[in-house]
Amino acid sequence: MHHGNFPSLKDVIEFYNLGNPIAEQRALKVPDSLKTPKSAMLQKLNLTLPEQNALEAFLKSISTRVNKINPPILPK
Repeated sequence: MHHGNFPSLKDVIEFYNLGNPIAEQRALKVPDSLKTPKSAMLQKLNLTLPEQNALEAFLKSISTRVNKINPPILPK
């Protein structure tokens, strides 16, 4: 996702399927006052493996390739 925490789309789907669990802080002990509370709207999706695979296939079907634009060569 935006931090690069998940190496594949399948991992992102699994994360959301688990209800967006709060990651444990291993290196740092973060005080409770600094932790962002998880929204009550985020719940387990309970998708079956075939449903997860279908969702992944659908999301890949609506994605486009990233086209890198090369800057033009300017006259000297």
